[in-house]
Amino acid sequence: RAPASGPLEVAQVAQGFNRMLERLPAIEQGLQESEERLRSLVELAPDGIVVHHDGEMIFANAGFRRMMKLDAEVLPPGTSLVDMVTPEYRDSIRERLARLQADPGVASLIELSLQRADGTRVEVEQACCSVHLNGRLIVQSHLRDVTARNEARRALEQANQLLEQRITERTAELRAANQALGAFNYTVAHDLRAPAGRINGFAHALSQALQTPDLERAAHYAARIGHNATIMDNIVAGLLRLSEEG
Repeated sequence: RAPASGPLEVAQVAQGFNRMLERLPAIEQGLQESEERLRSLVELAPDGIVVHHDGEMIFANAGFRRMMKLDAEVLPPGTSLVDMVTPEYRDSIRERLARLQADPGVASLIELSLQRADGTRVEVEQACCSVHLNGRLIVQSHLRDVTARNEARRALEQANQLLEQRITERTAELRAANQALGAFNYTVAHDLRAPAGRINGFAHALSQALQTPDLERAAHYAARIGHNATIMDNIVAGLLRLSEEG
């Protein structure tokens, strides 16, 4: 604290300085609380948050460590996000991080997959940006696990493909059934038309025979009519039994 004595101007400056000193603990406490809140938000975030600088990961939150099944809270020196990316995405991520490291900006959202230490894969959405911090340019990445969502989407697509395949198969079966039904109808019509035609012919012959005294011939025609009627009745009975069988 400065002594508030001497000339008025000096005393006023000393009083202002002392008041500033009195406020410093409150300011420091506020900064500390703000830092703790920020750290808590980052650590409790369900998404992975990592900070990259010059090709090295200098920070990874608990969400990222949990996503990648990493036990250590502090990453080994030289750890890079590029090394965790599966080979098919590695070149594009290396170029993406290098571009943001060279020029501050925001990169668009992309999907990629990371490989955990145990060999399993996790599919993630990555959004990243670069900012100046303490005189250096850092790249911050937010990684969201979308494995379950993508698996559900793939399962839905597979189910749709299977449904389309089944519809195609059922359509083919229905077409074949319709063709078989058409052939069956043609056969039934043909089988019924033959006795019906004979009945018509014998009925005409019977009407002519009744105009003559040849009753034996008329009885023969009548018997033939009855025989063909029995044939038709047997066909109809067979169709009824077939319909009952489904």
